[in-house]
Amino acid sequence: PFLYSGQYSDWKVTDSPEQAEISLSIRVEPEDPLPLDNEMTVTIPCLKSFTFALFCDPRDEYPELSALRAVIDPLAGESAAAPVRPVYVFPSEMNLPDSPALAILSPRLSPWWSPAETSWMMDAIKNGGSAIVFTGSAEQRQGAWGAFLQELGWSQWETVDENAIPGAVHVANSGLLGQALAEWDPLMWNTWIPSEHGALEGVPGRGVVTYSIGERTAHLIAEIRLGEGRVWIVNTSLSPEAEILLSPLFPVFLWETAKEVIRSDEAYDVHPPSVRDESDLTLLTEEEKAILTERYGIRFAELETMREAISAMKGGTDLRMAVLFLCLIVALAESWLANRLASL
Repeated sequence: PFLYSGQYSDWKVTDSPEQAEISLSIRVEPEDPLPLDNEMTVTIPCLKSFTFALFCDPRDEYPELSALRAVIDPLAGESAAAPVRPVYVFPSEMNLPDSPALAILSPRLSPWWSPAETSWMMDAIKNGGSAIVFTGSAEQRQGAWGAFLQELGWSQWETVDENAIPGAVHVANSGLLGQALAEWDPLMWNTWIPSEHGALEGVPGRGVVTYSIGERTAHLIAEIRLGEGRVWIVNTSLSPEAEILLSPLFPVFLWETAKEVIRSDEAYDVHPPSVRDESDLTLLTEEEKAILTERYGIRFAELETMREAISAMKGGTDLRMAVLFLCLIVALAESWLANRLASL
């Protein structure tokens, strides 16, 4: 239920829990005449578990909290359960787990948010933390939570044309996270579009999922880099009324973002082939030459063929050099004209 992008990376339970890494050998077959780059080794780190840090008090029985637990580990308690664990962060337990971990913050689950939490969280992010931040409703964006969003660089628009209708959703198909989210029907994001719009302003970031409203581009999901960490701001609320908890894209987004955090945090070691003293260039056989000529039209010049072609030219050496020079001038002129016409 949680392997949404098998072509990228997935959660797998290794045979040995203590295994620290997996080494894969990638080999090109059949080998080409240049064997130097036909094989390489990639070392992939193994994680015992991944942590979702939920900023809420587990003693508060919010319905959203139960939904989050089910999304994070839908097979909890079973043998096929995902290697993840949720931890809870709240005022008396303000300890962010060691990376790799992904924090989930929402004003709905953190009504106790204060300027002290803002300062603490900003430092944690800049030191390498990763977080998903839900903006919440207009009422929830008041006070300390609204100040936290502004410090992240989020701008909630106060005035929008009342007659403007949100346009089609666009998913930035760049990076593995964007490519994974772009695999889904853009229409499925429509239920996420809020009644109040906004975007990043004045900070280095990008819109991962965007839509147009009037003549402006609003961010549904935006990504920001702060120091050594990253934040994904989602302009919606986790309240049951927002319907995001029932969207099939909700677990997809959480898990794909978690994978992005792992890819950024873990070092994938690539071992290129070692350089050998001897040359890897080998002479082509007559059979290989014939195949290249037949398939790709490649012709191989031989000494006798070149002598015959030069001897066939009438005149002395000076005339032959003049002809070659003239051919060179014609070739340069053709190249210049082609570039000139292409620029018009």
